[in-house]
Amino acid sequence: MPALRSRSASRSAGLALLALLALAGCEGRLRTNPLDPENPQTGGGPVGFVALGDNAVVHLTWSGVPSNVQIEGFLLERKTTGPDPFVPVTDVLPKSAQGFDDTDVVNDIDYQYRFSYVLANGEITGTPALSEARPGPEIAWVADPGSDEVIRMTPDGRARVFSIPNVRAVNRVAVQLSGGQIWATEPLDGRVRTWSVDGVALNSFNGLSQPNALAVDPISSTAWICEELGPRVRRWTATGTVVGSSGTIGLPTDVAVRTGGGAWVIDNDRGLLLRLDPSGAISDTIGVGADPRRLAVDGLDGSVWVSRLSPGEVVHVSAAGQILARVPGLAMPYALDIDEYRNQVWVGLDGANAVQVLARSDGARQFVVEGILRPRGLVVLDRTGECWVVAIAAHELIRINSNGVIESRYKGLSAPYDVRVDPGPR
Repeated sequence: MPALRSRSASRSAGLALLALLALAGCEGRLRTNPLDPENPQTGGGPVGFVALGDNAVVHLTWSGVPSNVQIEGFLLERKTTGPDPFVPVTDVLPKSAQGFDDTDVVNDIDYQYRFSYVLANGEITGTPALSEARPGPEIAWVADPGSDEVIRMTPDGRARVFSIPNVRAVNRVAVQLSGGQIWATEPLDGRVRTWSVDGVALNSFNGLSQPNALAVDPISSTAWICEELGPRVRRWTATGTVVGSSGTIGLPTDVAVRTGGGAWVIDNDRGLLLRLDPSGAISDTIGVGADPRRLAVDGLDGSVWVSRLSPGEVVHVSAAGQILARVPGLAMPYALDIDEYRNQVWVGLDGANAVQVLARSDGARQFVVEGILRPRGLVVLDRTGECWVVAIAAHELIRINSNGVIESRYKGLSAPYDVRVDPGPR
């Protein structure tokens, strides 16, 4: 016979059961109110808040809220880096707003923004959204063959402005400095395409044999394009007319416009640096050694720096073709660029997950920036001395100041391979 339970024990068990049922009901309730701190999508605050730096302006955007949400609007606040408090940027914005342009900013200053819900009684509620931006004139472009995209980035490298999709296997891009147009090659399709600075498609032409590296002459607005299965380098107009050709060479892996016209070309197959005249004819060959990969031209003296991947060396060649210096002992140097005004040469070390800075005068080692996983492409900004690097193994765009301090990392890339920066307004 089962044991008898007292009336008080039965009552306590019933109350406990009711409490459990009530708790289960609360746990299962959908948190759909955007003001609810437990809402898994909003956290009780605005969503989709992004600050996008531009030239002398920061564009701020956010997601809208349903019309039945009981708020008066939004409070937008701003501060610079440091101890100063946030201050309102403008009056309370209506709840129908989804964007605001902050024009009361100065280029090259980092701004932090805070964005909050405001109730009808003026009370601030919920969890504020935060974002950061630095305005500036530069326009940055990234080639990402992992996602088949050409991506325009903000001048601080912290966010995408927009992406151009379906650019198949795009490894290399180049900026046409005369107008800001962006050129890109599609090696697998034998095609070259161009877009305006706003991403509007301009021209497309094909019939090339695995085009890859390219460089645009700002004077003639023509592009020197390496065809790795040609194998040759040809100069093209934006509409697809050939106006110069090197003829057959070994394996062209990089090209740069030469001071005064023509081009410099890396012939990886034969370990040569080639000088081309404006017609594409080879006017000089300089033996730099096996496995040359990338090159950079000094805008002041016309000399050329060449990376040699497997030998672990960078070679400095004069504008006249003489070897000026060899810098050995580098761990798989790949991409490189020159800061003429601060006398620095930046070199991506693919084998060390780092960037090495050399003296422009003699190649002496100055400092190393570590923690950059397989730096595939890099570019130096003349105005600021910053070095922008794409790290293919970390899926990142990294911005480094001229002293070697990492200022930002953008992690939203797939397999970035090249980066170019347009200096900005003309």
